[in-house]
Amino acid sequence: VHEGRVCGSFHTLSLRGRDHRVSGNYFENNLGHDAIRVLASDVIISGNEFRNVSNNTGSPNHADIVQSFSVNGEVSINVTFERNLVIDCINTQIGMLEDQKKEGQIRNWTFKNNLFLNVEYAFQTYVKEVSFYNNTFYRCGTNTGHPLLFRTLELSLIHISEPTRPRLI
Repeated sequence: VHEGRVCGSFHTLSLRGRDHRVSGNYFENNLGHDAIRVLASDVIISGNEFRNVSNNTGSPNHADIVQSFSVNGEVSINVTFERNLVIDCINTQIGMLEDQKKEGQIRNWTFKNNLFLNVEYAFQTYVKEVSFYNNTFYRCGTNTGHPLLFRTLELSLIHISEPTRPRLI
């Protein structure tokens, strides 16, 4: 998916299978649902703009910029989210990664060189092997006081690059 414009829709993009590239797109006004659901492997999401992806509709769902889960055996391995701009997203999480089946089918996600501005809810992960490199967070995670929540109880490979630990401006 390249250089598209998606405005005013429900789950804006759902990826399944493998080898997807999502780049240069504009996502806006998602009507209270996730911007991208990644139920796929070997995915690169880069150079996109997410604006006003918000849950202002009173929907019982929470909106996420990006989400992946394994409720029904889904697999999402080797995903890169890079060089994206995420701005003015109210009642929305930066992301949610869950491996409910605890089979390691959601893993090896990398977030690098992204700019997150005014995203109200934090990124939450319940999976192993999640890395953050050179991301900037401005007024993000105000519901928790910080933009990242690592909720796995198992030994994990979680890396936050030293020079740019979540920069709270």
